[in-house]
Amino acid sequence: MYELLIYAQLSTLMLLIVCSGIAAIQASKLIYSKSEKQLNHKTRHLTFWSVSLSLLAAVYILLATAVHPTIGLAQLLVRTSLTAIPVSLIWLTSAPRLRKLVRRTNACTPLMPDVARRRQATDPAFIFPYQLTALCSASLLYLAAVPAIPFQWTAVTIPATLLLFLSCLLWLLQSHRSQLAAEAAPVYHPWRFRLAQTALLLSLLVISKLLL
Repeated sequence: MYELLIYAQLSTLMLLIVCSGIAAIQASKLIYSKSEKQLNHKTRHLTFWSVSLSLLAAVYILLATAVHPTIGLAQLLVRTSLTAIPVSLIWLTSAPRLRKLVRRTNACTPLMPDVARRRQATDPAFIFPYQLTALCSASLLYLAAVPAIPFQWTAVTIPATLLLFLSCLLWLLQSHRSQLAAEAAPVYHPWRFRLAQTALLLSLLVISKLLL
């Protein structure tokens, strides 16, 4: 029974990583919409990914709680925090802005999004929670390699510091993108996203190989 729970937990984690990565990419690409109609379509898709992330996060927390006697209370607290906090931010800060953007593009005109809509589509408070969810989900892979018993807080100090640094960096980058979007509509370069996706995939594979 325990082995089945562990397998289910790891499977849910991998799904959470994949879905959060897709949601983060989709959120980041909203600004490249060529019309209000396309922007409206993409924002509605992002609503689906928000709900999916919430369900996966809930399942993962339930499975982590089920194996709590083995992993210990400390690990359960860390895993729950890394899962619940970013998803909660999606509903607290991203969801209201997402609904507002859907309403403002509901006319579905073929016109290019104006400055106000471009600023909304790149608002750090809107985009960052999706990026943070992907980052925290990937960080949970590290905990799979930390011995459950005895749990040492020093073993997560460096990863936690790195996570905080990357989070701040993502916020600053998104803030910069928002400022640029106010000046002019950005040009979409597909190769940049493909390069970023490839680098992310290779990083996850390397981490999984080294840690699991």
